[in-house]
Amino acid sequence: MLRLDWKNTPVTLKTHSHPTLETTLSLELTSDLARALGDALQSLLKNPNASELQLLLTQGWVLYWKIRTTTTRVTLAHPQESEWVASVHLHPDHAQRLIERLHQMVGSDSKEMLGLSKLGSVAALSNLEVVFIKA
Repeated sequence: MLRLDWKNTPVTLKTHSHPTLETTLSLELTSDLARALGDALQSLLKNPNASELQLLLTQGWVLYWKIRTTTTRVTLAHPQESEWVASVHLHPDHAQRLIERLHQMVGSDSKEMLGLSKLGSVAALSNLEVVFIKA
């Protein structure tokens, strides 16, 4: 398993309601963090033996990233009062688009929002949108 531990990293994390997917998780990333996440997802995509990428965040959030040949699905669970667990199952094409856009964020001054659902279709079972914003 690949792991990025950002519990003590300056990531601005916000949640708010989403009109169709219930919840939006917004992550404001520095260039270094956008590069690190893009690189880790690239490793996950290229290495079939890597089962998942675990992204540990502040405020009790954990995101498990997996590559699946089915439609992208993003689900959120709230197992305990101070714990949020999201599973992000990405289709390989969706993953590649996300990786490319994260790497483009590195050299950009734009505060453009990059939402997973804007990069490709997500399964109807999904209840979470993940949005990346350049810090």
